Amino acid sequence: MKTVKRADLVDAAYLAAAAITRADARALVDEVFALIADALAAGSRVKISRFATFSPRAKKARVGRNPKRPEEAAVIAARTIVLFKAMPELKDAINAGGRVQRRPPDRRTAE
Repeated sequence: MKTVKRADLVDAAYLAAAAITRADARALVDEVFALIADALAAGSRVKISRFATFSPRAKKARVGRNPKRPEEAAVIAARTIVLFKAMPELKDAINAGGRVQRRPPDRRTAE
């Protein structure tokens, strides 16, 4: 099983767009991740059509216990987590063992 890394996304963006450099592709991928992170930090949901929805969720502080030991419990601080919910198209592609259908690139030229 291969782990897809940021560099793999940069390479895919670079190969998909003929008019950009690898540095531009890296900047594009970094900007997309920054926009997602900023929106989540502001408390907004992020919906990427035909892929997934990311939602911030506040978790309350709670007492964590180790069931193997009767010692005092540690307090787990309140925090915000991110929920990931896959869209049906992504679920279908994963379960079918295939790829999510891609839209053909927009090859319109400015005239």
